[in-house]
Amino acid sequence: MKKKTLSGFRGAVPSKGKPDFEEERSRAKKAVADRVRKDNRTETAKNPPGSLRMGMRYWEDLVEGERFTCGPVAFDREGIVAFGKEFDPWPFHADEAAAARSIFGDVIASALHTLSACTRVVVDAIGEIAALSGLSIDEVRTPLPVRPGDVLTVEARWDGLRRSRSKPDRGIAGVRCRVVNQRGETVMEYGYRYLVACRPTK
Repeated sequence: MKKKTLSGFRGAVPSKGKPDFEEERSRAKKAVADRVRKDNRTETAKNPPGSLRMGMRYWEDLVEGERFTCGPVAFDREGIVAFGKEFDPWPFHADEAAAARSIFGDVIASALHTLSACTRVVVDAIGEIAALSGLSIDEVRTPLPVRPGDVLTVEARWDGLRRSRSKPDRGIAGVRCRVVNQRGETVMEYGYRYLVACRPTK
């Protein structure tokens, strides 16, 4: 039986044992490079060198407690198993037969899978901010499992905004997240901390 690859799993790469891995990786790298060049040309046309990017938010623009709307995150059986096999191969994530005998009765999503997918929609919802770096992911709790067919919603808000005392050209921006399923049950709670640039002085 031909081994199934993860080429259909978003964000994953083919198994290194696959003969055409180098070819696929080369095509992927070329596609990314082409996209970056296109985005750079568009960005340069909109914002000439030396100008501030239109719509960019700096640390001073962020509001403590401000909430933002995140897109839904859907989980299916195939994606849960694919992620589990590639990144978190506990039987209850990656082996349907073993998962059926577990305390969960079926496969469940890895917390890493849930966190990664939710991070994507949070970053999309935040939009363009002058982020310098990520600092931490804090206090991850998973009170309930994420199962095949679940559709999650991330409730996110700015939390713990403070300016750096040692480097006043930047600030700390925390994000608190609560993730609920389609039944309104909390399946994950966690936070991020980012380093964000302050507005440049003229």
